[in-house]
Amino acid sequence: MVEGSVKHIVVIGGGFAGLWAAMGAAKRLEESSDNADIAITLVNRDEWHAIRVRNYETNISDARLPLRPLLEQAGVELVIGEVTDINTDQRVVTVSGAGDAGEKSRTLGWDRLVLAAGSALVRPDIPGLAVFGFSIDTWDDANQLNTHLQELEDKVAGSSVLIVGAGMTGVELACEMPARLRGLGIEQPRVILADSANEIGLSLGDEARPVITDAFIKLGVEALPSVSIAEIDREGATLVDGSRINAATIVWTAGVRPSGLAAMVGFALIAVCGLRRWIMCLRPVTLPPHRPKMETRRLCHASMAGRWDEPLATMLPVT
Repeated sequence: MVEGSVKHIVVIGGGFAGLWAAMGAAKRLEESSDNADIAITLVNRDEWHAIRVRNYETNISDARLPLRPLLEQAGVELVIGEVTDINTDQRVVTVSGAGDAGEKSRTLGWDRLVLAAGSALVRPDIPGLAVFGFSIDTWDDANQLNTHLQELEDKVAGSSVLIVGAGMTGVELACEMPARLRGLGIEQPRVILADSANEIGLSLGDEARPVITDAFIKLGVEALPSVSIAEIDREGATLVDGSRINAATIVWTAGVRPSGLAAMVGFALIAVCGLRRWIMCLRPVTLPPHRPKMETRRLCHASMAGRWDEPLATMLPVT
């Protein structure tokens, strides 16, 4: 519990951005001579820091780490639950499933709010997708796909995998899948990567596409551009033109959207592109009545290998 006189930094999200934000702020406070009245809390939906970019791999047993030991060493509180509301006027975050005994929610007051809730897979309302489609959006999703593949009873009928969405995630998964299927005893796997764009890997740039094409040829991955899915069932997918792709496994990797929490703070979240990520830090300011009482600062715009702690350490101190 943060006392009323203590300044409070609340970080939403325990992925790369949120973890670096919390740890960067903690490091700055440790180096500061006046840090007694500042507390840091990280809110995450579960206890794990998931290394999401590894979800396409065959073995994901070490692709997530427990957050609590990392945060405790830095003096950061971990609150587990779903953020259901962000009140920017009162500067309060409501977290469901994080209350004390007998309570269903908990509220956290904040002086600085870092929204690092990331993105989520776009799941369109295609008949059958929710029932028969798989994804690798989260660690649990990827683990469910792994379980499905391992439990395929008919190795011949189960030899075909259709991956829909030819961005970075789809390409990585397609390249990994032939060896994964062979490892499960499928001697002649068929892996298809389909996309609605007229070229596979269109969003990855002109330099990347020839490399992708060469890799697909070597690995035996089929590229299927200009495809629109109309319906998915247990045995495959029906396309808009009426044709069929038979596959015992369909994995949806077609696009992401920003966290819905962005709408609660009244600004348009910058789109996620490739491996880049953005972190937003919000603080109350005095603005004209017709504008939200919020200032949005882009704290960090870097690749996954960037030194995120440096800009965060500069921007996060509470004054």
